[in-house]
Amino acid sequence: MASPPPTNVRPSPSNEQTSSKVLHPIYQALDSHNYSKAVKLTAPPPPAAASGTSNNSHSSEWDIVKALRVHALERSGKRREALLLLWDLLVSGVEVMILPDDDGDDDADGGKSRVKQTWHELYQRIESLTDAVDVVNDAAGAIHTSGSGGLGPLDIELLDVVQRLDARCFVDVKPFLSSSSSAASAVVNDAASSSGVSSGKGRSKNNTKGGKKSSSSQTSSNNTARQQKRLPPITDETVLQTLSVTLRIEGLYDTMSEMYAQAVEAGEAALNDKNCSREVKNNHRRVLEEAVCVHLKATCECPSLKSVDTAGHEDGSINHHHQQQQQRRYTLQNLSTQQNLTKYHERMQSSCLQLAKHSGESVHFQWTAIVSLWYKESLEGLVDVLEYFHACLSSSSSDGHDDKEGGE
Repeated sequence: MASPPPTNVRPSPSNEQTSSKVLHPIYQALDSHNYSKAVKLTAPPPPAAASGTSNNSHSSEWDIVKALRVHALERSGKRREALLLLWDLLVSGVEVMILPDDDGDDDADGGKSRVKQTWHELYQRIESLTDAVDVVNDAAGAIHTSGSGGLGPLDIELLDVVQRLDARCFVDVKPFLSSSSSAASAVVNDAASSSGVSSGKGRSKNNTKGGKKSSSSQTSSNNTARQQKRLPPITDETVLQTLSVTLRIEGLYDTMSEMYAQAVEAGEAALNDKNCSREVKNNHRRVLEEAVCVHLKATCECPSLKSVDTAGHEDGSINHHHQQQQQRRYTLQNLSTQQNLTKYHERMQSSCLQLAKHSGESVHFQWTAIVSLWYKESLEGLVDVLEYFHACLSSSSSDGHDDKEGGE
């Protein structure tokens, strides 16, 4: 079932005067490389101070302020915290958190897997920066932010962190731990309790009333999360360019391409509104121009294609079996590269075509023609790799069949 179109408006300054008053000190701190001051200026208010205001009224909730905070955190060396905030802007603030229905049907795993697949590059980078302490702290923090799009949706497990300590770990041990899931839950609850968060089951009899209140508040937060409308993707040119600075520094070009692809799609849908202003149209055109450059940069950053015909032939002592393994490895690498190239060329072609349609300039039509040829070449290359991969699988299966017959 398709999700309803987003109807909420992303947090932004109410007027230019307010925007200048808040953003000018932040830009000054960033220009002077005083990143610690920029982090303080963009920090959210304490819970007591924010209780009397709405979620979007405070300047720390604006997209541009969060984007500047991402840059300040990354420059301060707090890469994981910066990427978590980036995840919140691009994923948690856009996608609906899928919660179990009352009848017991749970689509959360499917939703999370789709999110991880779409934003796999950003997720893997956050996962690589996560250690066991971060996982425990995130599990404790998820109790406070349940259903609010906090750290919980990342779902980085402690086992994943431990597995990365051994580069030669080929066995998936998760199925063996499925029977002890209750024990793992108890460990997380104990860790949360040690952080000052009560688990609910471990309360004493003196705190029975508090337990009931906490349970009711958690239920109400879950209901709120079910009814929460998703925000549209970020389409503001300034916010996108600010986030692109951090993504370029981190080398996350696939994430940047995905960000602009969603921005272009959302911006194109906004143009269908009859009340669309000229400012929105100009912003969308600038986003389209930047999207072409972003997808081109992502294409240039793709790993070079390896020759599968000459792989492993430099050393004559390498046996035939080892050559086949190298060829298959190079074929898989080429398959991944060709898939990315095809994706980026397709997005580039779509952006050029929309740009030519809105501007009517001949140079944009020339861009479209050139990128269309690139897209055609990438499709042909993808077909060639798939055919070669199919031939490798066929030859390996036939070799295995011959070996079996020879043994008999």
